[in-house]
Amino acid sequence: PACNGEGESLTLDYGENYYRPTEERLIDLQDSYGFVCTCPACNGEVPDKSRAFECPKSSEHLAQKHTVFPPQWKCIGCGHQLAKEVQERYEQIEARHKEDPPESLEEVKNILEEKILKKEHYLLFDCLDAIAHQIASECVSAQDCIEQELELLWIAIIECIEATLPEFHFNKIIYYEQFAQIYVKLGDLDKAKEFFTKAYEMAERVVGKSELCPTTKDLESLAANPPKTVAELMRKYQNTSKEIEEQLKFEESLQS
Repeated sequence: PACNGEGESLTLDYGENYYRPTEERLIDLQDSYGFVCTCPACNGEVPDKSRAFECPKSSEHLAQKHTVFPPQWKCIGCGHQLAKEVQERYEQIEARHKEDPPESLEEVKNILEEKILKKEHYLLFDCLDAIAHQIASECVSAQDCIEQELELLWIAIIECIEATLPEFHFNKIIYYEQFAQIYVKLGDLDKAKEFFTKAYEMAERVVGKSELCPTTKDLESLAANPPKTVAELMRKYQNTSKEIEEQLKFEESLQS
């Protein structure tokens, strides 16, 4: 649960709907929990940030991000209101990509070149997120991560998360912590500490203080003393001793 300040209501996500479009989220909530949600994010009072479109006038601006979100279809940067025929064209393009969603970085780049969907759009985020996690699970050494441009991919993921999710959200803890682990693999301990700290600070807001919550306490420890090697990272996350031994041997072979 999370709240924005003293006296405000606690909020809690139902299910894993944190990066789903409003229509899809409403259907899932009704099917899974039997109610129609009327919160501001579901009743159309606030923009559907999981559906991010380029402002058609954005090329006229030299700075600031210009994004259009349904259901208002109004640019948050310049205030430009999309005409009905433009809205319909955007929705047709979105429907085409929803029917045949991207499965590779090349396909994501091709869609971005159309200048209709932004990288924060859920269809592109889903692809980037899946690829980023797959590469992260396969990369062991810093060189592996560099060759796969893993840092750049995860920077894009974090930008999407921070642009789309509420200020305080449990899933931000997960992504910050995962990015910290990437930086341990890259050997950048300052960045690892930065993102373990971000995860810890978010956990304090949405989970609870470290003296009461084991998750927050673990993250506080990681922020204060980040793992210095992948083997140490494995120990922190209680991987099997066999995996640790193999990683230690691998790191020793690099030093010899």
